Amino acid sequence: MPGAGPPLPEVRPAALEVVRTALPLAAAFTTATGTESVREVLLVRARDDEGHEGWGECGALSAPTYTGEWVDGAEAVLRRFLLPAALAGRPAAVAGHPMASAAVEAALLDLRLAAAGRDLPSWLGLHGLRRFGGFRFGNP
Repeated sequence: MPGAGPPLPEVRPAALEVVRTALPLAAAFTTATGTESVREVLLVRARDDEGHEGWGECGALSAPTYTGEWVDGAEAVLRRFLLPAALAGRPAAVAGHPMASAAVEAALLDLRLAAAGRDLPSWLGLHGLRRFGGFRFGNP
């Protein structure tokens, strides 16, 4: 990294929640396993007692067709194992589920950044870099 900022404060989350939402896609997304025009998304919201909040996103798809992780399963793992462990300040004894685990880690990191009054790019020393949205492969 170009130069991460000073260490972030340790922040204990006072609350963690799963927010499930459906996002209509601008264009249908087609793969070998089907077409989606609405994307089910899981977000994790972390809050502390000072009023700061952080957010993380679970990248699991609607069905376990591309990986073994999927929205309904990830939601169950988040609610039953990952969030209670994070609230207790201990690692979750869960094998697999990297997308659900990453959503919790991202929310906790975002909470620590909010408590420090920072954002991720500036904390990583990424000042003045051009932003780009992403890539699309295949036919428009």
